[in-house]
Formats: sequence, C-alpha cells, structure tokens
Amino acid sequence: MHMNIIKSVVIISSVFAIAVFLSYYFYTGPFVYYDDNYYIFFAHQMLSGTYKPNFIPFSIELLTDASIALSFLVFGYGPLQAALPSLLEYLSTILVIFLLGRKLFGDYFAGIASFLFATAPFVVGHVTRALPDIFSGLTVAIAIYFLYDAIKLNSKKSFFFAGFFAASTMLVKTAGLIIIISFFVALLYLLSDKKFKAGIKYSILGMAIPLFSMFFYFFIATHNPFYNLYVYSVSLKNVAPTTIYNNIEMFNISLNPLLLLNTRIAQGSPYIYPLGAIALLAIIGSVFGIIKKDRFAVSLFIIFIIPILYMFFGTKSLSKYIPILVVSRYMDIVAAPMAILAAYSLFELYKSVSKESKPAAWVAIFLILGFAMLTNTQIYSSFYYYDLGIRSYNIAYLFILKQIPPGANNILFASMLPGLDTQYLEFLSGFEKNFSILPNTCNASYNNSFLINSFNNFNVAQQSSLVAEWLGNNCTAKLISYCNVSTGPSLYTGAKLYKIGKK
Repeated sequence: MHMNIIKSVVIISSVFAIAVFLSYYFYTGPFVYYDDNYYIFFAHQMLSGTYKPNFIPFSIELLTDASIALSFLVFGYGPLQAALPSLLEYLSTILVIFLLGRKLFGDYFAGIASFLFATAPFVVGHVTRALPDIFSGLTVAIAIYFLYDAIKLNSKKSFFFAGFFAASTMLVKTAGLIIIISFFVALLYLLSDKKFKAGIKYSILGMAIPLFSMFFYFFIATHNPFYNLYVYSVSLKNVAPTTIYNNIEMFNISLNPLLLLNTRIAQGSPYIYPLGAIALLAIIGSVFGIIKKDRFAVSLFIIFIIPILYMFFGTKSLSKYIPILVVSRYMDIVAAPMAILAAYSLFELYKSVSKESKPAAWVAIFLILGFAMLTNTQIYSSFYYYDLGIRSYNIAYLFILKQIPPGANNILFASMLPGLDTQYLEFLSGFEKNFSILPNTCNASYNNSFLINSFNNFNVAQQSSLVAEWLGNNCTAKLISYCNVSTGPSLYTGAKLYKIGKK
C-alpha cells in the first residue's frame, strides 16, 4: 500500500512538473486587447461594490469574475494575480483526471491521461490568461469524476454531485449550457438501465440547484431570470461572422490526422489549429467504449461529442441559425473527457498487445505518446511568439508605470485602441491612477502632465505622427523613458513616457 502511494505521488508530481514548466514557458498574463481585460474589469467591480450584470457577455459569467476577484482580494492587483485562478484550475484539473484515471486504469495510465491533458495545445496556450475556459474544463472534470462512481457504485450521492458540477459549468461560462444538455442526454442513455432510475433523479436535483440559483440571481439583478442567455443570443449574433463552409474547413484543420504534421497548418493561427493526437485518440477510445458497451465510456462519449459538434456546427443565436465562430480554446470545456477517452484507447491497446509481449505493448504506447508530443511541438512554436506578443504589453506597461512619479494621477494615453489600454493600465496601477484618452489638441492645461504612447513595429510611424499632431504649436514633449520588447524577428512592442510642457 505504501509503495502504491509513493508510485502515485511520483507520477502525478512528474505531470505537475511538466505542467508548471509549460505554464512558465508559455506565460503571458492577461491580454490587454482581448476578453481578459473585461473579466478583470468586472472582477474589480465585484470588489468595489459596483458590480452588476449588463449587456457585455463577460459580466454574466459569475464564477469566472468571482474567481479573479478572489485572487485580487487575497494577493492584490497584477497580471500574475489575474492569471493565477486559471493556473490553479489547470493544475486541479490534472489532479482530478489523475484520480479518475487511477480508478479506471491504475496509476500509469492515469498519469498518461493527465499528461495528455496537461500537454494538449488547446489547453496549455491559455493557462496563464484571465479567461473562463480552463475553469469550465475543471467543473466538467469533477462532474465526470463523480459520474464514474455514480455508474460503478450506483451511488445517489455521486449522481447528485455529478449533476451539480455539470450544471455549475454554466455559471463559469454561459456556453456551459451545452454541457448541461450533453449531460442530460447521457442521463437519458443511462436510464435504459432501470437500476439507475433513482440515482438519475438525484442527478437532476443536483443540476437544479446551481441552475435555479443562477436564474434567481439574474431575476433579482435584472428582472429576467434568463438574462445571461438573452445577452449571449443578442449581443454575439453579429460578432465575428463566419459561414458553415468556413467551419467545415476549421473542422478539417482541427481533426484531420493527415494535417497533424503540416507545419503551415499547425502554425497558421493562434485561434484555430489542429487539436492534436489527444482528439484522435479520444475518438478511438469512444469507439472501443461503444463496442464494449462500457456505460461510463459511452456516457463520456456523449458528453464529449455533442459539445465538439456544436462548437463547429452550432448556432450562436437562439432565434435562427447563425454559424458559431470556431475557436480552438473553446474545446477546453471537454478536455477532461477527451483525455480520459484518449487514455482508454491506449489502455485497450496495451491490454491487447501485452497478451503477446508487455515490453512491446509499452514500446507501442511510448511511440504513440512521442508522436503526440511531436505533433504538439508544431503548434507550440506558433503559440510561443503569440504568447510573447501578449506578454510584451505587460512588460512594457509595467516598466513605464514605474517611471511615473507617485504624485502624478491624470495621465494621458495614446495608442490604436486607447479605451482598452486605459482600462488595463488602471488595473496595472492597482486602480490608484487615472488614465485619459488623448484629447483632440494640447493646450496649457496639460502643462506638466504625462503622456504614454504605445506602439508596435507595424504602427510606430503612425503613433509618432499622432503624438506630434496632438502637440501642435502649443506644447512640447520631453521623453522621460521608453521600453521596447522584442516579440520575434524584427517584431516588437514599445511604450514611451513623455512629460508635457508649454512651447
């Protein structure tokens, strides 16, 4: 028994070590020009007592906003603090997958399942962001952990908690509704066995608690219990339009095994790319489960496949069919069942080959894992420069903020997207400084004020011209400090700090 515990600790510690290394290697912090900025803003509102759901979708994902707010409350404001919830959720999901894998396959294949999750490209690229995707993957992982005990032991308590955590996914990310639908379909499948009838009632009760709590909250806050669904349906309808033909192409890029080693495809975009060998292995594992009539494996397949198909071919409007935008990181929500099904396929392969030769079976497993990592590295190289670009803004802005004298408060800002930049800079300053978008012209009232100009290699000339035009014949700008951060060959992000004077 003691040796088994040591073996488990060594295996999960090894996976944790790999996960921490990847998190460090791909560290970004929040992205000023992406959803992260809004989640941070609403988390701050929670702490300042001004939080109220509104027509911005990021304001209605309550548990995501609350998790970031809790990190700020405990550790203060900063990029690492904003990313910390996602990092902890990533590590927690690895642990849950390992614990479930131990029950299914034993320590070694539990380690393989958690390793496949920890290294999945669509997971590791966003571990240190302020986004809901990793969190949604954690609630689903916990739900399937309890679902296994529910099926194996016909445990009413486990059925209850499986339903509770499956439904809680919608409080993390509104798109978690698809998990609730998938989980309900899985329950209908289990209902074919009469012995689960009582347990399924408990599971539905478990689902009802977070859902009714959510409906009640939105009714009190907005007088519409379905406010979050209404916001998603209306506000996202015309955002990022796509076509069904484009989504079919994205499906091909994501899951076509012939494209896994295609460098051009793998490095083509930070938003859509091959999901990696884990997805193919999960499909194979699903086939094994269906053939063997393994109730848990088939339930996982249902929970895995419905969201996957919806994220490629579903609609982003509840009133009519409008193709949904495909983004690879959305697949995080089913990364846990994907990892378990992938390990299931390898476990079945091992059992089959080991009847003839155990060494040959392990060679086959390690060759497949090696191929999986080889295909992942194609995508990692693309992520590295994309993530470096995100990190560069945090580095440049934090450096410039340190150069501003403590007494300075109303600071001007010039960039291509100054609204997002000023909102993010207030966060980086711990909400202790005020930043204003550059007005039309400079006059004497701006004497002795400070100006930050943000730019990159693509718009540096345009930004310099913008500042010069604003200064006009009335003001001067003395350069106090500047920071350039390399983001790749001939690519950089920069920021300059000026003190404004009279001409």
